[in-house]
Amino acid sequence: AGSSARSIWARTAANGNTIHLISSYSDTLSTGGNISVNGVIRPTTYSRSLDGGLTWTDSLIVLPGYDSTRRLSGSADEYAITAKGNTVAIVMGGLGDDVTLWKSIDNGDNWSVTIVDEFPYAPFTKKLTVDTPFTNDGTVDVIIDNNDQVHVFWGLGRVFDNDTSDESFFFFPAQAGIVHWTESNPNNAAVVATIPDEDLSGTLDIEPGTFAALQDGNIPQNVAGVA
Repeated sequence: AGSSARSIWARTAANGNTIHLISSYSDTLSTGGNISVNGVIRPTTYSRSLDGGLTWTDSLIVLPGYDSTRRLSGSADEYAITAKGNTVAIVMGGLGDDVTLWKSIDNGDNWSVTIVDEFPYAPFTKKLTVDTPFTNDGTVDVIIDNNDQVHVFWGLGRVFDNDTSDESFFFFPAQAGIVHWTESNPNNAAVVATIPDEDLSGTLDIEPGTFAALQDGNIPQNVAGVA
């Protein structure tokens, strides 16, 4: 990596003097942030300090199984980390990627990996067949309960592509929800929240705020802009 390579968008968890850190590893001065590890552009990396950050036992490594067989790029903020005693849990997602859990029960020395939610077309090339698969939307979170069991949450999304000649695709903004998965019941991830039908019309109506805020096609008085 060049001198402009940086670890950015970090998330941390600590237990005692140990700091566990995940981040997006990118060359911030290059087009596309062209760091590649195991075939993954801008990978999400893991670092660990055992002495409160004075030195780092692990620095910018990729976790087991993190390679281009299931994902082609990392992305900022599409990951979460937590620690409880010697148990550490990391979850990564991404639109068109698997929801993947890494768990360590020995303070980060060794890791098990579980694909919590599998995207049917991974690795995602942004060129789907004509299908409308569900996926996570890149919003993920993870907690460890009092029995050291991991619970994973993610935002539910859905994508569609009717033109595989380019990398554009569509998503369904009204088909969204929050999904919960737990180690104690791993085969039964459940949607625990969806978008409410506030007007009870039977459909989810999304009104474009830009148009609704206009008065006869003009920005209202005393308003600098419309969003």
